[in-house]
Amino acid sequence: MKPLKLSISLAFALLSVSQAHHTGGHKSQLLQKELARRQAALGDAKQLELEGDKLSKKGEVAAAYAKYKAAYDLMPTAPATLESKGEVKKKLDLYKSKYASLLIEEGDVVAAKSLVETLVDDEQATKGNVKKGEKVLRVLEKTNPAITPQFFKDQVEIEKLLKKGAGYLDLGLEDKALDTYEQVLAIDPYNKKARKGMLKASQRKGSYFEGARKEARTYALAEVAKEWERELKVDQVAESSEGEALAGGNSQALSLKKKAQNIIIPNVDFQGETLEDALDFIRLRSRELDPALEGINIVIEDVNQKDENGEVIGKVNEQEISSLRLSNVKVSDLIKVLATQFGLYPQYDDFAVRLVDGKTQLFTRTFRIDSNFKDSLDSGGDSAASSDPFAASTGGGLSPKKSVKELLAGKGVTFSVGESASIFGSSRLVVRGTSQTLDLVEVIVEQSQKGAPKQVMIKSKFIEVEQNNLDELGFDWSLSPLRYDGGTTVAGGGAFNSL
Repeated sequence: MKPLKLSISLAFALLSVSQAHHTGGHKSQLLQKELARRQAALGDAKQLELEGDKLSKKGEVAAAYAKYKAAYDLMPTAPATLESKGEVKKKLDLYKSKYASLLIEEGDVVAAKSLVETLVDDEQATKGNVKKGEKVLRVLEKTNPAITPQFFKDQVEIEKLLKKGAGYLDLGLEDKALDTYEQVLAIDPYNKKARKGMLKASQRKGSYFEGARKEARTYALAEVAKEWERELKVDQVAESSEGEALAGGNSQALSLKKKAQNIIIPNVDFQGETLEDALDFIRLRSRELDPALEGINIVIEDVNQKDENGEVIGKVNEQEISSLRLSNVKVSDLIKVLATQFGLYPQYDDFAVRLVDGKTQLFTRTFRIDSNFKDSLDSGGDSAASSDPFAASTGGGLSPKKSVKELLAGKGVTFSVGESASIFGSSRLVVRGTSQTLDLVEVIVEQSQKGAPKQVMIKSKFIEVEQNNLDELGFDWSLSPLRYDGGTTVAGGGAFNSL
């Protein structure tokens, strides 16, 4: 209600003035306009004062100062408004010192000094506000006069860019971090934090490029050394001693096989899962346990599952596993166990393990064998006789030697149409057949390499030699006459063995 009272007082004051200057009791048009203007200005000034109070409570010093100054300048100077204008001036003087302190923080030293000097020199200002202004002047005396508002703006921008550059470093974006730090140096050429950040980013890049250089050098040397590799052409099949074929005969298939041997799954428990579910489990766990996070890719061919009568009962990948529990099992062994259970055969290609029909499809494998492998297969008497260099001739001439296929057949391996077995050199046995044939041959090869006792035939002949040359040594008594009695001489000759 205070603004309304002031308006009424101002109206009465103006009316008194108008009555004093005009006789006859009529207001002039000019005075009416002046009265309306002052009333509007007074209302606007009070509104600005209220807005300044709100901003003051929020701590917005600069905005509150601007509102108070605008309210003070707009409020009319009249006896009826002196009290209100004085209240506004107290608030304005208080915020002069506060706003001056804010200008000092922003680096505008000149504006702060000019503002606070008007407060100190104002005779109408209260002592409390003057003391606050004097305190700000003492701060100004200690402030670096070279500081400018642009300096403070630059500091804010520099701090922002430094945080941004550190963020790029944390994300491993060294190039963006370097660009950000260069922006800092464009503002402050001698900023140490920016230089340290650039050093860290450059060191990371250098470490990466050093590793890249070593990798490129090693790769180049490996490519050169690779040219010295002698290509093995044994039915285009890589060597394997554990029962799975390596298709293609290249290093990629062999590398995949070694990876499957090196990855070990701690626990396996299949109870009623289908073969496809089990293979998904192997794919997932091998990827998790592979240091390269690639795992083993397994592909199963479209094979029908048949019962004992040969009737098709469904797809093999849809058949359930009755029960399988293993601990610390190699992925290669687990694949082989599952494949064997469903009549499949694991074949390692360049990028995946293919589970194919092991009952009808033919595979080729190479086994390492000892030089006496063929002799160990031939356990009959003919082999023993032929291997004995001192055996008496039977008179029947040379008997034909059996082939390795015939010898394996004698050990229980049944070769069907298209299956074969051959020895290359003295250490490679190449067998082509079904998975059952290859598994049986594998058992025979392993048994031959289990250190069976070696039998050696030694024939010796003893020659009896007599040597009596020492008996010919002695004295010839005929050379010395011996007289036993007077006048009788006994002459003797021969050897005397007792010396």
